[in-house]
Amino acid sequence: MATDVESPSPQEKPSTQRPPPPSAAAAETYLTSIIKSKPVEETAPWIDNAMQQALIYQKNIQDSLDTAIEASKSRFSEITSTSQAHFSQTIVSSLFHS
Repeated sequence: MATDVESPSPQEKPSTQRPPPPSAAAAETYLTSIIKSKPVEETAPWIDNAMQQALIYQKNIQDSLDTAIEASKSRFSEITSTSQAHFSQTIVSSLFHS
């Protein structure tokens, strides 16, 4: 006994298109409704965690920037001293080989 499987007609097929993204105002309203629907005790840890993460990122960026500046200063100092030595040797060499 064969079973009859119906395939959906073109009008019945589910849409593969995504709905448009919510506007910024709609997203803000949605987030505000979530926050207002929860007690402060539930939302405060999330805010604290976000602040801690932001401070960690800030410290990492500052440390990386300080390290890059120090490395650049050190390298510039090396270039300066090397170029002075080369310049002095060039002067001396040109004086004695003239």
